Amino acid sequence: APARHYSSATMRPVSLLVLGLCAVRAMTTDRAVAGEVASPHREQTFASIPDVHYYDGIDPNSPTLKADLQQLVYPRTPKLSYTPGVWEAYPETDNFDFACGEATDVCPSCATGSATADHLVDIYSSKCWVPIEEQCGSYQAEGDCYNREHSWPKSWWGGADKLSTPYTDLHHLFPTDGKVNGVRSNYPYGVVDGEVTYTSTNGAKFGSCTAAANHGWSGQCFEPNDMYKGEVARAYFYISVAYAGLLEAQAREAVSMIDRGALEAEAYSASESVVGAGLLPWQDALLRGWHQSDPVSDKERERNEQVQGVQGNRNPFIDHPDWVERVTFTTDASPTPSPSPGPSPSPSPSPSSSPSPSPAASCVSGQHGPPCGSNEDCSSVPDCVRCAGSGFCTDVPLGRCALDEC
Repeated sequence: APARHYSSATMRPVSLLVLGLCAVRAMTTDRAVAGEVASPHREQTFASIPDVHYYDGIDPNSPTLKADLQQLVYPRTPKLSYTPGVWEAYPETDNFDFACGEATDVCPSCATGSATADHLVDIYSSKCWVPIEEQCGSYQAEGDCYNREHSWPKSWWGGADKLSTPYTDLHHLFPTDGKVNGVRSNYPYGVVDGEVTYTSTNGAKFGSCTAAANHGWSGQCFEPNDMYKGEVARAYFYISVAYAGLLEAQAREAVSMIDRGALEAEAYSASESVVGAGLLPWQDALLRGWHQSDPVSDKERERNEQVQGVQGNRNPFIDHPDWVERVTFTTDASPTPSPSPGPSPSPSPSPSSSPSPSPAASCVSGQHGPPCGSNEDCSSVPDCVRCAGSGFCTDVPLGRCALDEC
């Protein structure tokens, strides 16, 4: 079977056998991704049929569907390294031939006009990228280079690179233009219906978002091109299930480190659209709408297949879009799975069961302020500047992140 290799001179992927776009493809994986076990790809056509046995044991009518899906998709194995693992996975998961097919509406128009099967598709711009060769690096303008976009910004959980975080989870990591990625920063996805301050080459926008168009929330947001709205929505649904009960603990740890002056946690920034792995109601409603208006494409199905080949798990909401209506994404409570036969192990004590420090009537450095649910709750409290992810007011300001730190 033909294998994809990188030439030592340019590190561009070169095909040993050109089969053409969207033809039947049979290839083996020949990557040196840190921590990854090489696994052969099954013979497949463009719109690969999912492994029919992957969802054995999953009952979509079960009241524990969310918990059952979490047990299925988490943890992902093997866990990729960020460098070079994610960079080297993109030629398998995001190359141009996966975006082509009989349905021409899923074929991107590349700014270069000369994209080949091995170029990478960008969800934020019209550029198609030469893998490895055009990765960022520095940039000054759109089209200079591509980087690794955490569609669910890593600053929302503090940026820790662990198996219990989606730091290197390809189901939400996309190759995107460095400039546009920096513009998006860690702002939430939304509908830009106010002043537009940036428009990318594929029509993605950044600017003001009113409550009328965003289910009651308003602020600055980033709006992807219509053809990718469903894709990012389903990526969020996957994160919400796979990491339920895990990301809030990471966020609390990051806030605690910041309050203690630990520099390595400064990347944390509270989100206006999620709490832990739970979507806030406005974000949930918006993404459910995008999921309906932009159904799963063959490109998305093929990417799901390739991601499974790299990290061993699938996004259930690509394979079964109807399951979105059966799962609640607005809570981050660790779900309870279906009972299994045999005695249950004794529960381990939860760190959250420890008593919280008594809140102060004002914000004092190194201490919790009054409890809060939003920044507005802290606005009239002396010396407080925001509501921290821990649920208490704090005097520690947090700025937005930028570039590939999001």
